[in-house]
Amino acid sequence: MAAFDTFERMEEHFERLCGLISGNTEASSRSESPALGMRPLGRFAPMSALTGDTKRGVASSRSPRYSHVLNVALQVPQDDPFDDDTWSERLQQFAASHAVDLRDNGIRRLTFVLQRAGQHPGTFTFRENTDYAEDMTIRHIEPGLAYQLELPRLANFDIRPCFSDNRQLHIYHGVSKQNAADSRFFVRVLVRPGRLSTAVATVDYLVSETDRLLNDILDALEILSAEYPNSDCNHLFISFLPIFNLDASQFEPAYRGFLERHGKRLFRLRVTAAEIRFLVQTGSDNDMPTPFRFCIFNKSGFVPKLENYVEQRDDNGEWVFRSLDSPPGSYNNMLVATPHQPKEWLQPRRYKAHIMGTTYVYDFPDLFQQAVSVQWARVAKLGGGSVSAPAQLVEAHELVWDDATQMLVESDRDAGRNTCGMVAWVLTMYTPESPAGRRIVVIANDITFKIGSFGVDEDVLFYRATQYARQHGLPRVYLSANSGARIGLADEIRELFRPCWRDDADPEQGFEYLYLNEDDYAKLEAREDGQVRSVITEPVTMPSGEVRHRLLTIVGSTDGLGVENLRGSGMIAGETSRAYNDIFTVTLVTCRSVGIGAYL
Repeated sequence: MAAFDTFERMEEHFERLCGLISGNTEASSRSESPALGMRPLGRFAPMSALTGDTKRGVASSRSPRYSHVLNVALQVPQDDPFDDDTWSERLQQFAASHAVDLRDNGIRRLTFVLQRAGQHPGTFTFRENTDYAEDMTIRHIEPGLAYQLELPRLANFDIRPCFSDNRQLHIYHGVSKQNAADSRFFVRVLVRPGRLSTAVATVDYLVSETDRLLNDILDALEILSAEYPNSDCNHLFISFLPIFNLDASQFEPAYRGFLERHGKRLFRLRVTAAEIRFLVQTGSDNDMPTPFRFCIFNKSGFVPKLENYVEQRDDNGEWVFRSLDSPPGSYNNMLVATPHQPKEWLQPRRYKAHIMGTTYVYDFPDLFQQAVSVQWARVAKLGGGSVSAPAQLVEAHELVWDDATQMLVESDRDAGRNTCGMVAWVLTMYTPESPAGRRIVVIANDITFKIGSFGVDEDVLFYRATQYARQHGLPRVYLSANSGARIGLADEIRELFRPCWRDDADPEQGFEYLYLNEDDYAKLEAREDGQVRSVITEPVTMPSGEVRHRLLTIVGSTDGLGVENLRGSGMIAGETSRAYNDIFTVTLVTCRSVGIGAYL
């Protein structure tokens, strides 16, 4: 390592500096050190595996192995006018001009550390295996600590670094390699050892420091979200590098307050996962510290899940997560190096519902469970902890129509398999007032299915589910988020019809009628087996001999486009009125509610 007070002095002495380093050596391979750092071989893939950049294959195929690392520190004046990008370009040109000297002296990594008074040092790293181009994924972090960012876990995404004024934050925008619509931010923060000016408990320090970092992260995401407005499932990772001597069980209760303090901003900025990693000295000072990881997952946006893990080696020597919870968490027994997975297929629907300001329909049973859990916690607090909640708080079975029996039956089909914009369940809730279980019927609009409008299928399911509740004497809860009765469009006609203008040269004067030409009418005949059912037309022969099929009525080839939807509205209104007299009914409006949806 060398230090210079100016860039010019470094240029003057750089060749001499390289000459102080011995020539090539076979002592180590450059493919091991960039990402593995001090970690055992095999835990993480090389950092270059993230980019998959093969266009510099000439450099990677060279036979000599470069074993040396050169760190150069530069003192930068406080009034230096250059920003990070300008310095990067300047250093890139310098490294490229000395590439021959660097290779001749076996230097595989060149790192510049720029120090300005009162600022976090700027770090720029250039690697031989990329022809001494900057590795921007680890800008402003010491290469020896790069493995702590766990960047290889982003291998399922094409990532692009997003730089901010806060050099402690390492933000990456990722686009899934499987689905270009899956766009998200990954935020990585390393907390280095520091000195405390006042005496403070370790747990309090961890919480206050994480709170401060979380505010900085969310402020940065506020700015970046304007540039990438469709990002979803954003992920945060904070790693504390110091080793703490504390009881890890003290950690979880302290961090539960995060959701109260930052929950609304986390939801608004689409942060669905956060991981906090810290090292705890559980044994004597001679023992290796134990890595703990505290995770918060909130895909639904309203039902957070807190999970605790310890990192241990398995029988094969691989680092894996061991859950400390009962039942075990979602990461249990997974490799620590497991890449983050792309969105599950339901997540786009969930995102669409959140944008409209409500919950995705299949997340409502979890909300009921959360509400029951709060009730049990309240009772336990009043009872001094003598009351314990049952293992299962809510049991949900979806009501599905069975064509064979012509009845509604309870089903456990997967979420998102609904074929219309209405979903119904029978919920059994084990509440403090009814520990043996209380059954209710819940009916909810799926606002992601044709904007939650009421068509024939939706009306029939609502009608049958309400009848089911009356027949069994169960309370009926309706969760309303809809657009009223459906005004359907015949999609097969929409792209075919043409207007007959009163004046072709001046369309602003309007049209006389709508029509289909011979070719488009023939398309409908072919699509509907020779019998056009979508439209009622009459032929019109033009003076030019052209035959047009004038549209008199658009029926549509599918049911549920017209007045039948209004008929269904009357049917469910009548059934709701009967249910009002027979059983307990309640409606909760979770989003917009229009027309018949508002009446119910």
